[in-house]
Amino acid sequence: MEPRSADIQATLDAIAAGELDALDPDQVQRVAAAVNADPALAARLAGIVPRVQPVHRAGVPQPSDAAWERVWQRIAVATVGQTRRRVLRLWRPALAAAACALLALIWNLGRAPAPEEWPVRWAQRVEINDLEVPAGVIPLVLVGESDGVPGIWVLDDQG
Repeated sequence: MEPRSADIQATLDAIAAGELDALDPDQVQRVAAAVNADPALAARLAGIVPRVQPVHRAGVPQPSDAAWERVWQRIAVATVGQTRRRVLRLWRPALAAAACALLALIWNLGRAPAPEEWPVRWAQRVEINDLEVPAGVIPLVLVGESDGVPGIWVLDDQG
């Protein structure tokens, strides 16, 4: 075996042993060039399955039955507490909706009702010097009944 093939053989043995971290970049490049040049070597490399050592060999001890029982009790207590919290969470939106409804009711009841008839009558003895209205609009001069101050209303002609 020549030195170059011995180096390639050592690299292949390191790959087969799963010691990939021990390879330097030059060794990897030499093996890559040799594999690309030799189909038999490529087939041999394809058949290698690296042996990987498990990182953690020590087993983790299983919890005792008492420890499992404590865990399940904690889960049961947490589940009951969450159900109660959900019910309490619904009170705030319900109270907010009730407050809005109460506010709307109070606002609506607090308004003075509109009079059945408006205290308005046709104006008499009123002189208008100048009034410009667009075409299709009817000007009406009405006088309020309470203080007698004339007011001019301009209304659309709606037939």
